[in-house]
Amino acid sequence: GAFKDSGSPLRSMQPEELKLLQNVVDDVHQQFVRAVSLGRNLPEDEVKLFADGRVMTGKQALEFKLIDEFGGLEKTKEILGKKIGIVGYPSVIEEKEDVPFMDWLMQAVVSKSLTKKFSTVSAPRLQYLWFHK
Repeated sequence: GAFKDSGSPLRSMQPEELKLLQNVVDDVHQQFVRAVSLGRNLPEDEVKLFADGRVMTGKQALEFKLIDEFGGLEKTKEILGKKIGIVGYPSVIEEKEDVPFMDWLMQAVVSKSLTKKFSTVSAPRLQYLWFHK
């Protein structure tokens, strides 16, 4: 169709393409606002004050009432275990994909090679650097 290559970096975007893509972004944004509003029991107008695409720290997420507390996977398991009535420490059972040995071996080799090659290249991230004189 007319929009099959919308957003192509090989040409300028046409106004009608931009409008179409903006409508999708706006719709997804509204779905996000609604989901946060319902999930965190916050008025949509309050959610819209911070639901603008920003990146935030855990501390900021706590201030905006997006999280209840800090914690990783272990804390999450503990809370969910108590919530659903598991006695003792809950364990997470993950379904393992049955991968043929040669496929597994190739994945491991390629993964290690790529990790080594691109160890200094990654997505943008905050870093705390300390230089000792």
